Parts: sequence; structure tokens; C-alpha cells
Amino acid sequence: MGIRLRVANVCSAGYRLKMTLLASNKRSDVRLTPQERRVAGLACRGLTNKEIARKIGISEGVVKLHLHRVYWKLGVEGRVGLKTKVTAKLSGQENAQQVSRWAEMKVAAAAE
Repeated sequence: MGIRLRVANVCSAGYRLKMTLLASNKRSDVRLTPQERRVAGLACRGLTNKEIARKIGISEGVVKLHLHRVYWKLGVEGRVGLKTKVTAKLSGQENAQQVSRWAEMKVAAAAE
């Protein structure tokens, strides 16, 4: 019983440490490798690890490694968090583009 309790405490401490690292890794200067971006994009489209592996030509284990690194770099916990983060980023870019277009129209209208 004592050994199981100690193992549970170690696992729990490891999980808390991982969550602390994830929380502290929420940076704006995150850089994903091209392969990580590709894997993350396919995961966001709903492909399974096996489907991603077949499509890219890598093993399923490598897909898992890429996804875990992406999750860590972005500070998310899984595919749902990844998709939420990517969707928010894309909608932010769209909003920025709309604001930019609106500003250009205002400048053009003022010039006339």
C-alpha cells in the first residue's frame, strides 16, 4: 500500500509540474517547425494520428511526438485546445485584416 501511495504522489507531482510548465509556456513568440505545423493543421482538420502518418509518410509514433511538442509549445492540452487556439488565431488575423481594409477605405474616402 505504501509503495502505491508513493508512486501516486510522484505521478501527481509530475502531472502538476507538467501543468505548471504548460501554463508558463504561453508565449507569443512560439515557433513551430514546418513538420509540426503540417501535423497540427491535419489534426485540426480532424484526421487521426494514423491518417496523418499515412498522409505525410511518417510513423504514428512520430506524429504523436510532433503533436505533444505542439501542445507544449502552444500551452494547450490536446486536440480540442489546439483547435481552439488555431481558430482564435485565425479569427484574430481575419479581424486584423478587416480593420486594415476598413482603415484603407477611410483613408481613400478622406482623400476624395
